[in-house]
Amino acid sequence: MSSSRRTRFVWLFLLVFIFLPYLYLLKGQNKKTEGEDLYQKGIKSFQEKTFSEALRSFQEYLKQYPKGKYVKELKVKSTIAYFHLRKYSEAEEYGLKVLPSLKGTIWQARLYRILGQHRFAKPHWGYKKRGKITWGRYVQGGRYIWTQREDYQKAVEYLEKAQNHYMALSEKKLPTKKLKTVRHEWIGTDEELIRIIDSISGRWSYYYRPLPSKAFLAKKPKEYNPKFNSSEKILFLYDEAMELAKAGKLDKTTGNLLYSKGMFLVRLGGWNQGSPRKIPPSLHPFRILKRVLKEYPKSKHAPAVLLVMGRILENQSKFLEAKAYYQRLVKEYPKSKWASDAQFYTKEMEKERLSISAKGTFRPGEEPILNLKLRNIMDLHIQVYDFDLAGFLNSNSNKEKAYIRKEIHNYNLKTKDKGDHKYFSMKIKIPVKSVGPYWVKISSNFIEANRLLLISDIAFVQRLDRNKVFLFAADANSGKPITNGKVLIIERYLTPRHTYRVDYYRGRTNQDGIATKFLALPPSSSIKAVVWQGNRFAISNRGYTPYSSSYYTRLNYRFYSITDRPVYRPSHKVHFKAYLRLYKNGIYNNMPNEIVRVRIISPRGKEVYKARHITDENGAIHGSFQLAKKADLGMYRIYYRLQNSRYGYHYSQGNRFRVEEYKKPEFEVLVDTPKKQVKLGQKVKIKIKGRYYFGAPVVGAKVKYQIFRKNFFHSYYPPGPWDWLYGYGYGIRYLDAYYNIGWHNWYFYHSHQYRAPSGELVLQGTGRTNEQGVLEVLLDTSKYLNHPVLKKVDHLFTVKAEMTDQSRRMIRGGGSMKVTRKAFYSYIFSQRGFYTAGDKGKFEVTALKASNEPVQTKGILKIFKVKKVEVSINKDKKISDKIKKLLGTGKLKKQFTEKLTLVHSRPLSTNAEGKAVFEFKTDEPGRYRLIFESKDSWGQTVQGIRDIWFTSKDFTGNQFNFGNLEILMDKRHYEEGETAQVMVNIQQKGATVLLTEEVGSEILATHVLHPKGKSALLEIPISKKHIPNFFLQAVSIYQGKIHLQRVQVFVPPVKKILKLALKPSKPFYRPGEKAKIDVLVTDGHQKPVSVPVCLGVVDQSVYYIQGNLTPDVRKFFYGTLRGWSLQYLSSYSFISYAIIKDNSPYYYSLYPCHGMPPGWWYTGPVAEEESEKEIRDGYSLRKLAGQSQGAPEAQKKSKKGFSGKAGRFGAAKKARAPMAPPGDRKMAKDALAKSPSASNKQQA
Repeated sequence: MSSSRRTRFVWLFLLVFIFLPYLYLLKGQNKKTEGEDLYQKGIKSFQEKTFSEALRSFQEYLKQYPKGKYVKELKVKSTIAYFHLRKYSEAEEYGLKVLPSLKGTIWQARLYRILGQHRFAKPHWGYKKRGKITWGRYVQGGRYIWTQREDYQKAVEYLEKAQNHYMALSEKKLPTKKLKTVRHEWIGTDEELIRIIDSISGRWSYYYRPLPSKAFLAKKPKEYNPKFNSSEKILFLYDEAMELAKAGKLDKTTGNLLYSKGMFLVRLGGWNQGSPRKIPPSLHPFRILKRVLKEYPKSKHAPAVLLVMGRILENQSKFLEAKAYYQRLVKEYPKSKWASDAQFYTKEMEKERLSISAKGTFRPGEEPILNLKLRNIMDLHIQVYDFDLAGFLNSNSNKEKAYIRKEIHNYNLKTKDKGDHKYFSMKIKIPVKSVGPYWVKISSNFIEANRLLLISDIAFVQRLDRNKVFLFAADANSGKPITNGKVLIIERYLTPRHTYRVDYYRGRTNQDGIATKFLALPPSSSIKAVVWQGNRFAISNRGYTPYSSSYYTRLNYRFYSITDRPVYRPSHKVHFKAYLRLYKNGIYNNMPNEIVRVRIISPRGKEVYKARHITDENGAIHGSFQLAKKADLGMYRIYYRLQNSRYGYHYSQGNRFRVEEYKKPEFEVLVDTPKKQVKLGQKVKIKIKGRYYFGAPVVGAKVKYQIFRKNFFHSYYPPGPWDWLYGYGYGIRYLDAYYNIGWHNWYFYHSHQYRAPSGELVLQGTGRTNEQGVLEVLLDTSKYLNHPVLKKVDHLFTVKAEMTDQSRRMIRGGGSMKVTRKAFYSYIFSQRGFYTAGDKGKFEVTALKASNEPVQTKGILKIFKVKKVEVSINKDKKISDKIKKLLGTGKLKKQFTEKLTLVHSRPLSTNAEGKAVFEFKTDEPGRYRLIFESKDSWGQTVQGIRDIWFTSKDFTGNQFNFGNLEILMDKRHYEEGETAQVMVNIQQKGATVLLTEEVGSEILATHVLHPKGKSALLEIPISKKHIPNFFLQAVSIYQGKIHLQRVQVFVPPVKKILKLALKPSKPFYRPGEKAKIDVLVTDGHQKPVSVPVCLGVVDQSVYYIQGNLTPDVRKFFYGTLRGWSLQYLSSYSFISYAIIKDNSPYYYSLYPCHGMPPGWWYTGPVAEEESEKEIRDGYSLRKLAGQSQGAPEAQKKSKKGFSGKAGRFGAAKKARAPMAPPGDRKMAKDALAKSPSASNKQQA
């Protein structure tokens, strides 16, 4: 080859070699240009937060260039765009859909992280309608749903998957730049997981957070365990994130994580609550916080750490140590904003504090003691002055200093202050004992406290009803009324123009010590009262008038509704009837010829019936309608409304019925127990029977049973005609608290000795019925005889059984059985609450088994007269320590005991009904104890005890021992026109008693009793205003105390109640046979009444499916009893608050406070400082997610926009829900240790 050709070949080769790369680059540039404009358009819209346009551009790019350069990025950003458009469900669905296409790349981890952020930040409430859920917005007709728990669990699950993928990526051989990105994003994922788990476990209070286990603290686990509790998970994540940061030499991030971990330990231990938990030393936050100061002194969190440590020590009352930290903060970080807080807390710690507490009134001879609480005070100066309280009250002035008279005492006092800034308490005695008002002034260097001190021997009771204030004043020792005493009543009330006014009433008490003032504006009045006589004063605290909206004083339309049965099947016909009455001025008025609109609503809110009815001459309407074949199952309601009524639907009961696809039960389950009374310690055979309704036994049925035990206490009261209205034992129960000795023994035992478990499971099992349809179960009660406590009580065993027959039909049944220590019980009741001497007292003995079956027995009746005997308890060794404790021997040297004198004894036997009636007459007033004593079949003694009073007009009761205050009624109930006899007993001889008739928030009448001795009688005429009930309230003041007693008196509406009796012609009828039933209606005096009757006949088995929904008609109209809501105040509750004057230098504006540092109350961003400087050449998750403020399209709908915060979509508020257990994960320590580190400028 010639040289020229060789030269040309060389030049050609050089040209190809030089221009070929440019041609390749040009070709690549042309390829890159494809779709670049579309990508940039979408990114620009995304950055401008027009997410709908961005989403369209992203989807168009993915459609046109399925293998383009930006496909993976745009799939993730599309998910974010959906989220910003508030299409939360679509965002998650799309993200899960594209996840498989990102497998093995960093975008897969990023998308999992984005999904977790979305689940955590999205609204957790919404409305579901037609299968679609609308989040964070109300949808009419939709069903409300709340998914916070599920959202947080799913967020944790997604973030855990993101961590697993980051770990897998870190183990690969990646370039330095990509490895840095993985590390930084992994730390951010740990941060988000910590925030979510902390929210789940209770971010506001440590009470919801469990402590790490001892095994976890003893040896740090190397792998993540799904069984870790929330605290263990958070601690593990902190350690993992710090290990990642240290491996990358991210010092600032490590310091922030260390600070955040220390603040978590502050919250975990309750150090921010002021009452820390008992925690292991390794969890003390000081160990971590001190590391922040030592290893990262230039961290921005260092000043906050000093402040936090000072606050923790201050909460523990270690003020000197806390002060040292505050001073260090001011010295080392003077430019920090927390330095101002430290100076403020230091000044607060050094400030003088003084508060005074004591009762408002002291008795004569009692040396007043004031309780002081002090801080930073070494010396006190005490001054006591005579105070002109009467002049102050008469002047209507607030300048109390003008009425301070001569100085009585002036002295200095050294305190117990140790200079450690701790609060301490001390008591000081004021050397005054004579009756009168005093002004006490206590001062230090900067504090001055002034207080009124009262020494008085009078007291009063203040009663407030709806219209007036009522005062009763008496001598505090003797109980005699304060006559002609001066009274000042200050009423403060709110006018209709919403301005407050004060009304002053000045008057005097009458001869009974009573003063009354009618209120200016009752609904909004507050009252403060003063009573004084000479230099004797009594003051009350402020009281408020009760609010009353009495049912008995307003108009009220009421519908009593009934249906022919409580439950129906679809396509059945429903018959209903309703009675309309108008309640006005205490009377129910008939409402004939009224137009009533009736609506029946299904369980789903659909209207299935609507009609217009007119009431007949009895104020009744009736109707019927056919249920559809596919009627909704559940509870239906009937609504009634009067025509042209401006009110809503009117009150009714019995307006419900159920619709079910039911099948009537074909058999029943019965539990038979022995007919004889079972003695404690015996073995019992319990029979569980199955019987078909047609009579045959249920053979071979599978039975599952359980037997429960609880303590049993037998009680019995004679049945009364008004038990349905007032309850079992009305008018008698209250007497047991006074004089039923057995009741006292029971109360003492059950209240002070032992609280037995209730409903404990003692036996359970399964079996099958025999040919007679019976399964026998053996129960052994002998084990309770050896129990130290249960052997002293009776027992109730409850059997619950489930029986499934051969057709797999399951029916439940049950029964109970009493196991006792005695074979029966005895009770004595009298026909009256007390008798007059000379009258025959009629009494009844009742002997009953535990099952209330009557017992015929023979015994002896003994009647004793009860007298008091004064004894010295300190010297009497026969009185047990238990009785001494009850009688209060620590305060009183002498007490009274009872002496029983037998006055009558005779044999007495109960008949077949367990009853024995006897009479007792005595001419000598006093207290008598009736004891009926007999032997049961087990040879044990059974006693029935009752105390009864015989009184007279001249009866003083001085020789008897009464309670503090007692009210006895002579009858269980009264009728209108009768006179109630009331016996009032008191412990203090001659003490005045105020007796008031009260109901609701109103005082009906007042009576003042001046007993000659300790007992008095009172007659109260019963009128219409007392129906159906009222209260007698007794008040007496003596021996420096105020004594109260209240009794409910029953006056039934006899004229308003009819009695209805049904009498079939024979007890059994054959199918197809006609039944004849006689209906008898009488009034309260047994006279027949002609009224319309509604009669229904229902298969009894239907009530197994649904019980009767129609209430007792008597209770519906007359079963509402009046309550008691009067306010009671006394002068003994008076508190004189000290007037504190603080002359300390003002420093609040000099040292402004900035709250508490981040992490004190909740988890904040862990590495917020460096997450703002995410890697420039990598992908910033913050930039990727964008600022979560909501798209412009969403902002048009809501001015507030999206509720999240910038970066990682913020954190939910006050979220608590258990997290889903993450999968196991191993920390990639080796890969991290070998990887190159990044500089601080590149930290994320």
